[in-house]
Amino acid sequence: MSLRNRLIVVLIAVVPAVAGAGQQSFRLNLGSMNVAPQDPRSEQRLAEWNSPMGRLQYDLAEQRAGLGRSGLVGGSTGGVAVRVKLQRGFRANLVAIFQDAGTELYEQRLAPIRWPWSKKPAEPVPSLDEQLSELLGHRLTTR
Repeated sequence: MSLRNRLIVVLIAVVPAVAGAGQQSFRLNLGSMNVAPQDPRSEQRLAEWNSPMGRLQYDLAEQRAGLGRSGLVGGSTGGVAVRVKLQRGFRANLVAIFQDAGTELYEQRLAPIRWPWSKKPAEPVPSLDEQLSELLGHRLTTR
């Protein structure tokens, strides 16, 4: 073997040992880091977040927010609609309709609609009992 080849073999054997001796190990020292919140407001928020009642409040807020996101991922399929309901024999009414997946679950009458050009004085809104009896009478006579 020539001198040149011997030097190459020696360098190949010595270079990794020299390179390894100069390397320092890297440590994060996570055990010595203080990760607790320092602000009292942050400590209070963390305690509220971890409490069962806090989790319930956040979940309820998420469900309420999803009410208006019908059809979106993570949104509920229910919704609320306000519309004018015209029915023969009754005044035009403003109603709120609660829906789930396109099916009307519940309808609540909000107020009768008065025609602005009418010169008659506004009639008082009947009580709930009178409204229910009128509705029941209408349903019994139409079936």
